Amino acid sequence: MEKLKQKSIANQILFIILFAIALVSVLITFVGASLIYNDTKRGIEKEISAAAGTLQNLFENEHPGDLNSSAYFIYRFGEKVVVAEDFYEIVERISCSEDMEFTVFYGDMRIFTTIINPSGSTPVGTTAMDFVSEDVIGSGETHVYDNIDINGAVYMGCYIPIFNSDGTVSGMYFAGKPIEMAIENARTLVIRFIIVAIIAFLLSTFMCIFFTEKIIRNLGDIKQYINKIARGDFSAGMEEKTLSRNDEIGEIGRDALKLCTNLRDMVERDPLTMLFNRRSCLMKIRELMDNRMLYTVALGDIDFFKKINDTYGHACGDYILKEISAVMKKYADLNDSFVSRWGGEEFLMVLRSKDTGEAYSVISAMLDEIRSTEYEFEGQKIKVTMTFGVSKVETGDNAESAVNRADTLLYSGKQAGRNRIVI
Repeated sequence: MEKLKQKSIANQILFIILFAIALVSVLITFVGASLIYNDTKRGIEKEISAAAGTLQNLFENEHPGDLNSSAYFIYRFGEKVVVAEDFYEIVERISCSEDMEFTVFYGDMRIFTTIINPSGSTPVGTTAMDFVSEDVIGSGETHVYDNIDINGAVYMGCYIPIFNSDGTVSGMYFAGKPIEMAIENARTLVIRFIIVAIIAFLLSTFMCIFFTEKIIRNLGDIKQYINKIARGDFSAGMEEKTLSRNDEIGEIGRDALKLCTNLRDMVERDPLTMLFNRRSCLMKIRELMDNRMLYTVALGDIDFFKKINDTYGHACGDYILKEISAVMKKYADLNDSFVSRWGGEEFLMVLRSKDTGEAYSVISAMLDEIRSTEYEFEGQKIKVTMTFGVSKVETGDNAESAVNRADTLLYSGKQAGRNRIVI
């Protein structure tokens, strides 16, 4: 169930990230396709407008005069008869793309054109679409269309009116390109754009999965660590990769370690002396026994501690407890051992791999330092002595047996006058 929940979190993060990437990719693709198509159309519009204007300028410069017709489809510009060869000669001089088509209209009828029907003939004699005639000839204004149907093909075309000297419109110049070709070019660009977008999406997806899995793994490491701490396993740790992250996840991991340390101190340590408490000391003794390690216990008591409290106050008593604790911890650390506050003014030192003789030497040196020190509190100098009972673990002992023997020896030492070590 825990793995299922963790996977669900990963899927949610991936879904959110990939949905955002997909949405951006789709939007960019559609916007890009629209821009490409519109730019293509604008480019064609500029090209056909320029071509139609060039056709107009060349015709009016070389064949000035009004456009009119006589019988048998003879057309004149002024007094000069213009034939198809004149039209083609002008068209050849216009610099434009090969798929550009040109037409000259008399009224709304095509009289010269480069357009070729599927049958191989030219649509000379056919008329322009009605709305073109109404817009261009009727208003005398230039118009550009992207939906001109010429013999079943859709063109984008520019129509420029031909004015006579009296201001009437006698015909039109036309330049156009098949819009399907332009759309096809735009479609090709869009397809390339979509392919690039898909590749970018796949790369982004791979990177997201890669980095998301790292995040989930680090979060899982923190979760597992906290679960162990919640079960009381303070020996748990986290991966260095989690703790070394320079972001919020790394910060959470490092804070979790600090929380564990503080919690462990609260659970395992005496709050006044910061030594192990009785419960954690017994647990550490059981660990020694489980590992079949030899050890000796020394249970000590501060002599006449109640008198110190009654004479100098409990604040002084706490001060003495902390000072004695510091000395005992120093000697425990020097001998790869540990010490705990057993209760009140009692302390238990557990000396690893020490027999009673070695333990006596350690405790004796420690007591010499305690006896020779004058503890000063608020101008008062206080001398302190301690009594210890020392017992070595024996076969068949449990965690409490050696301690109980040491407690009996401690009691004997107190009965014998205190300030001594009883083995």
